[in-house]
Amino acid sequence: MNTHRTLTGRIGTSALSMALGLGIMVQSSAAQQQQSGKIIGARLTTPQPFNFVRVPPAQKAAAGEMMQKLYDIVRRDTMFYEPVAFDVQPSARIDVFPRSGYAPVQYDLPYFMFAYGPDTAKTQSGWRTSPRNFTAHGNGIELFFIEANKWQTDERGIMYFEPTRLPDIKGYPTYGRGLTVVTRSERPIFVSVPLERTMKVVIAENSKGLDAMKDPTQQPIVARMKACVAKHEKELAAMSPAERAGPTYVSMLPAPGRDRSCDPFASASDKGAMRIIMENPDFYDTKRPITDIQVVFVGFGGFNTRVAIDKSQLERVADRLDWAALAALTAKP
Repeated sequence: MNTHRTLTGRIGTSALSMALGLGIMVQSSAAQQQQSGKIIGARLTTPQPFNFVRVPPAQKAAAGEMMQKLYDIVRRDTMFYEPVAFDVQPSARIDVFPRSGYAPVQYDLPYFMFAYGPDTAKTQSGWRTSPRNFTAHGNGIELFFIEANKWQTDERGIMYFEPTRLPDIKGYPTYGRGLTVVTRSERPIFVSVPLERTMKVVIAENSKGLDAMKDPTQQPIVARMKACVAKHEKELAAMSPAERAGPTYVSMLPAPGRDRSCDPFASASDKGAMRIIMENPDFYDTKRPITDIQVVFVGFGGFNTRVAIDKSQLERVADRLDWAALAALTAKP
């Protein structure tokens, strides 16, 4: 399943274009509503209706109520003032994304936009109308793996490089470009790929096409690849069950005794080592109703933290977002 393509289309450029347009449209009216103090605008007073997609009719009412709870938590007043003016939510989407087995309802709030107001310095006039955004999603574990890079695929699915762990936000783990994971579940979002599985993938990849390489100039390459295959097969045969089930680490940096052109394996302590992970197939509690939210993802990738005004805005939102309420939303009833 190509989750990257599907999800990108779902929350991609068309929604952003709409959001940008709406942000510019409400800027002038909000400026006219300037109040005392530092409040320079107001939230949109008429939220757009929820967009139901592939939701069974019997689940529609419960799904709508759950979306409203998520929406209300994210949209609470204090976050949307000082020094910004508006939230723009162009396409609140409730969907049952196709996946094998248990398929929970996914709740997407693609863009909460911020347009900077007249308190922005005149020397930064471009920032006064250029919105930044953050996102919130209930369920949709596939979103997490957009923050990860694909390593390999086999008959059991996609394997990924573990994404970079960023500093926690209010105690919640944050990864990649700024995706924060909020859940009361004790089950991890991702797990290590067993070493036996990854070694078999590498052995198969290194073995492909060798018999067809007959040209004399190709023989040094064939010899190197066959040596790698023999090395890995010998190592795998000598492993204990515990070693086979252990985590996989890879590195493309040079290491003694390893041909990095065909042997990516490393230990956790090696320089440049990266763990190979996969979605935890047991993350969702399948006994809970599909309309329950079991995890919330808050994305801050729309802020450029190297720019002072973006960094301060992100910090303000992160500080005022009601993380405890989001976590409570994921708790088992």
